Amino acid sequence: MTQPHLTTDAATISRAQANSPEDAMGPESMNPSKGNSHFLGAGEHLPGGGPDMNHAMPPCVIAADQDFVSVKTNNPSLQQTLLQFGFLPASQDKAGEFIKRANGKSEKVVVFEFLRPLGVHWSRGKEWNPAGIFELLRDQNLIKSTFKSISWTSANTWVTREE
Repeated sequence: MTQPHLTTDAATISRAQANSPEDAMGPESMNPSKGNSHFLGAGEHLPGGGPDMNHAMPPCVIAADQDFVSVKTNNPSLQQTLLQFGFLPASQDKAGEFIKRANGKSEKVVVFEFLRPLGVHWSRGKEWNPAGIFELLRDQNLIKSTFKSISWTSANTWVTREE
């Protein structure tokens, strides 16, 4: 399995490492009681069903705290949609990661509103994680919708929830 959390440049490595699945295993990330949660991951049991051995990690925003938004997805159709919207591949060594410049709050809101109906999740973690940035923009009444968040309980197991 590929590493579930990648960064887009050297300037954000420390922030991204703080938001990595391995670092997101604190008490908050392991408590899915807030919101509508789903435990997902290869071989994990889904609510109301048996194990889903073919379930891949959902597409997610992995960075949004600088003047860019970075999305990780292995879905070829979504990758094409991202490219058509102006995302670019992050680099050859970061397969499935796409980045788009978003200067300021207004541009970030446009990108977030584009991604939300595509089923993209916003990753949780420490410091200014993408889900926290979405919440900040929503608290400032710049976004008026819910979003899907993702946090990791272990390297290969994650929790999603509608917030």
